[in-house]
Formats: sequence, structure tokens, C-alpha cells
Amino acid sequence: MERELKLQVLQGEAWETVLSHPLVDLATVAPRPMHALYFDTSDRRLQRAGIAYRLRREGEQWVATLKFAGAAGGGLHQRPEWNVAVAEPQADLGVFSDPELAEILRPYRDLPLTVVLETVFERRERRLTGVGGEQWLLAADRGEIRVREEVLPILELELELVTGTVASLLERGAALCEALPLCPESQSKFQRGIALQLAQLPTSSVQTRQEIQTPKLHGREDAADALRGILIGEIQESLTALRVDTRDGSRTSFHDLRRAVRQLRALLRFCKPLEVDAGLKKPRQELATWFHQQSGRRDRDALLDHWQSHAPEFQLAPGLLTEALLKSDTETPNSAGTLAATLLRLWAQLEGATALSGRLSLREFAEQQLAQMDRKLRRAHIDAVSAEDRAEFHRLRIQIKNFRYVLQRLAGLWPAKDSKGMMKLLGHLQESSGLIRDAQMSASHLQPLGHEAPSELALHAGVLWGYLVARMQREEKKFRKSWNRFLEASRPWD
Repeated sequence: MERELKLQVLQGEAWETVLSHPLVDLATVAPRPMHALYFDTSDRRLQRAGIAYRLRREGEQWVATLKFAGAAGGGLHQRPEWNVAVAEPQADLGVFSDPELAEILRPYRDLPLTVVLETVFERRERRLTGVGGEQWLLAADRGEIRVREEVLPILELELELVTGTVASLLERGAALCEALPLCPESQSKFQRGIALQLAQLPTSSVQTRQEIQTPKLHGREDAADALRGILIGEIQESLTALRVDTRDGSRTSFHDLRRAVRQLRALLRFCKPLEVDAGLKKPRQELATWFHQQSGRRDRDALLDHWQSHAPEFQLAPGLLTEALLKSDTETPNSAGTLAATLLRLWAQLEGATALSGRLSLREFAEQQLAQMDRKLRRAHIDAVSAEDRAEFHRLRIQIKNFRYVLQRLAGLWPAKDSKGMMKLLGHLQESSGLIRDAQMSASHLQPLGHEAPSELALHAGVLWGYLVARMQREEKKFRKSWNRFLEASRPWD
């Protein structure tokens, strides 16, 4: 079983810096040329069966490799792999002589195979040993993936586990991400090439990808074990969202990343009674720090979305105010690497299987905690209404979001009819409170622009501010109605 962590280098100009860093130390290692050919049938039968078949030249030797679909999430790849040295790069599944493997390959052995993509790169590698005797193989690959006339760059580190635990592999990856511009990558070179290949095919010939189904929850399962698995899944989703954001950098991808991290934070807080010796306190604090560092960008993006959507209604061009808001953007240095490191370390802790412990079943624990969250949410609403304070309302909004995210993840414990109504109401409350929040924070961003030249910019800032204040008044009425329905709604855990 191959277990490796793939890390993409986020800045091409940083390649030499990455190679020279003490944690990598590959600058003086002679590169080894690699040329790999990936084979499949014209109708992609191997791919559809979850089989990747490769012939790769490693120096002067050709090696045939077979990989089956395993598990890949958050940059960690775990899959069965077989390697056989061969004399020439001719497609022949018969070289894999293992009886069990040969039987699996029997339906495909006589099919005509052609090259579907190739990779050409240089590899530098060395073996690392940890303080506990763990060993990893560190490889640095630079080159390209080729599919017909299209190419994709290869610029990555691969950290393969030789001996030791998956937790040690994740810890080592975290150290690399914290020190260098790296991000875990859940797609292999082959998967990236296939994605490029499918983008070139006519729509009618591309099989629609099936959505990954959320594993069914079992109420009688041990709460600590079940929630450990749920948290690891949330970490993997956050790392995937982070990788998408490093590639895309759009407001949508950034919003998806913040939502993934918010959901992870909500579930971590939910699991706090199961923590052993407050072991997850540090990663919770680090996630909170990263999240709050991004608040300025979140507010700016919200204003941009409102303005670009509604400026045409006022017969105004959005460009001037858009440019002014974009100039106000600030980013924490290596924020992607910092977040990746925190997520990988948290994952490593959970892999150790000692971070959470308890005696309750998942259903018992969930019902107790959700009832407690429900009571706290009602009290937070009383505080927000009585104080009429923006900070209190913001805290109420956060509790609504946390409640919804946790219930969304655990809704499978009850029949859909028992949780669907509650989820819908929480969605309405979250949407209205978010729009109210957008109006509340808009003054701090728009007032300074209103005092600047040219006067046209002041006009646009005032129009957006006035729109958001009027919108807030409508949303406050919607929020009150939704809140009253929320109070009256039945709880699936009652």
C-alpha cells in the first residue's frame, strides 16, 4: 500500500528556494529524468474500473506500474501499487504475475491499449529519518503533463511513508507547508492529466462524475470514533477548498474555503466535551486566528458582490468603486501555508486516536449537545435584542451558523422529515443575519471612500451604503419572522 502526501509548490519562482531549504535539502542532489506513458482503451475502460496503468522510464530502466483507486483526500494518497521492471515501453498487462492481480486484470489483457497522456519531468529525491525512527522518501518533481497539444506544469513535492505512522507523515508535511509556499494536492499527475483530457472531449463522450455520498451515520456508534472520522473528513474538505482557492483566487473559491473552515471549527467546538486533556485547544485557536485574519477580505468581497450586482440598477458603472475596494485588500504572508500546516497537524492528532474519548453513543452525545446549543442560541437572541448591540448580534449570527453547520452534518441521525424543516429555518436565519451584518460593517469600509476625491467615488460609496441600510431594514423584519417560526419548530432530538 502506497501512502504519500503530495504538496504543490504555489510559486514557480520559489522552486530553488524550496530545494535549498533545510527541510528539503535537494538542491545538490542530481536530478533523475522521468518519462511516463499512461495507457487505456479508447473508451477509458481502465479508468472507469479505477485502474491506472503506467510505463515509466526511470534513468535507464523502464518500470511498469499498476495503481488501483484507493483513498485520496487533503493531499494524502493511499492506494495499492505494483511495480515490475520491463525491457521496453510496450503495453502488456501480462507482466503482472501475481495470481490475484492477474485475475483482476484478465478482462482487460487482450484489449487494445493506447497512450492517453504522458509526463516528462526531473526528480530529485532522498530519504529522511525522523527523531522517532520514522522514514519518508522525499521527492521533488519539475516538468509537465502532456495531453495531445495541451500541457500542465509539474512543480511538486511528494512525501512517501516508508516506515512509521500516517500521523508522522502528516506532521512532516505540516512542517514543510509552514516553512514554504506549499499546499496539499489531492489530484495525482494522472488525475490532473485525465481532467485535462476530459476537458478536450465532446460533452456527449464525457461520463458525468457522480457526487461523493456522505457516509451514513450510525446512532449507536461510539461518539468519539464517529466524530473523529467526521472531523478528518472536514479537514480533507478544507484542504481541498484551500487548494482550489490557491489555483483560482476568486471570491467564490475564497468564500467556499471560509465556509469549509467555519464548518470544521463549528464541529471542533461541538466535540470539545470529548477532548482528552484539551489536546485540540491549540489547533482551534490557530484556526480562529487564521479565520479572523481573513475578515477584512470577507467584508470587502461582500461589498463587491453587492455593488457589482446592483450598480446597474442605479445606472452606475461599477468599476470606480470596485477598484477602490480592491485596493484595500490585505493578505497575510503565506496564509495558505499557515492554514495547511494547522489542518495537517490537527489531522495528525486525530489519526492518533487519543484526541477524543467518551462513553456515549453518537446519537446520545449529539442529542445532548444540540439541546445545549439550542438553549445557548435562545439566550444569545435575548442578549442581542435587549442590548441592541452590533457585537451581540454578530455573536448571535455566529451561533446560528455553527448550529446549522453541526446539524447539517448530523442530520442523518434522524429521519429527513424531522430535520428538514429545522435546517430550512436555520438557512433563512443565516441568510438574513448575513445581509444585516453586511450593512452593519459597510460604514467602516465606505465612509473613508466618501471623503476622497474624485466626488464620483463618494457618490458611488454613498449609493451602496444607502442601499445596504435600506436592505438591512427589510432583512430585520424577515429575521424576526423566521426567528419566531424557529422557536415554534419541533426539534428532531426531542
